[in-house]
Amino acid sequence: MTEQAGPDRNGPALLDIGRGRGALLLLCPAELMRREIEVSPVGADQQRVHTEVLRRVWGGLTAHTAVFAELSPGEYTVWGIDGTPRSRVTVQEGVVTQVDWR
Repeated sequence: MTEQAGPDRNGPALLDIGRGRGALLLLCPAELMRREIEVSPVGADQQRVHTEVLRRVWGGLTAHTAVFAELSPGEYTVWGIDGTPRSRVTVQEGVVTQVDWR
């Protein structure tokens, strides 16, 4: 799975959440622009999915974000760009979980 962006990769992301799916939004420092961030279910380190950190502008606000637009509910490890575990998050059905790395 990769990030699903709208017509403008710098604008708001399209999310596929609802029954059986949630999303994860990471707010990242600008220096991570164009770097890939990975997540995996806790205990399944080899089942990683990734997305790119993009600069997004919406409603007059700018943020560098990594958007995982569709994840199954559960506990996830968020991996740093150095390949080490950085965060542990819970993704809930129908919810956008937000983590601030700035």
